[in-house]
Amino acid sequence: MQNGKKSILLVDDEMPFLLSLSEGLQFSEEDISVHIAANGKKAVEVLCSEHLDLVITDLKMPEMDGFELMDYMREHFPLIPVIVMTAYDVPGLQGKLAQDQVHSFIEKPLDLDGLTGRIRDALGRSGGGGYPVFEMENLFGDNVFPPAKWFALKKHVRFF
Repeated sequence: MQNGKKSILLVDDEMPFLLSLSEGLQFSEEDISVHIAANGKKAVEVLCSEHLDLVITDLKMPEMDGFELMDYMREHFPLIPVIVMTAYDVPGLQGKLAQDQVHSFIEKPLDLDGLTGRIRDALGRSGGGGYPVFEMENLFGDNVFPPAKWFALKKHVRFF
C-alpha cells in the first residue's frame, strides 16, 4: 500500500484492454494504485516486488495462464484475493474457480461499475479489512489451522 492507497495488479495479455482498464480504474477509484502485467509470469515478478492487496487476472494467456498464476498465489500469497475475468465461460468453470477460492468471477466484456463494486468488496471497503480475520483461539486451540498453513500465513501477516 502506498500513501494509503490499495494496490491492485491487473493481469491480461491484451495490452490495449489492459491499459484502458487500468486508466478507467485509476480514474474511477482514486484510492487505488494499479500495476499491470501481460501474463502470469510477469505477474509473479510484480507479486514478488510489490505489496499488493488484490489481483485481477484473465485465464487464457501465454507463458503462464491464470490457473497457473492462481496455483502460485495459493502457495506463496494465499491471503491476496483474486478476481477472475475471462471471455470464456466454459461449463464447470465457476465451480473450479470456487474450489480455487477465487473471490469473484466476471465475464468480458466488463462492466466497469460492476468490476469496481467487486473490487470494493474484495478489498473489504464495505465492512472489514481485505484479509481474513482469525481468532487466536482457533489458531492454536482446536487446530482449525494446521501448522503448515500457519507458517504460510505468518509470512503475510503483520503483528502489531
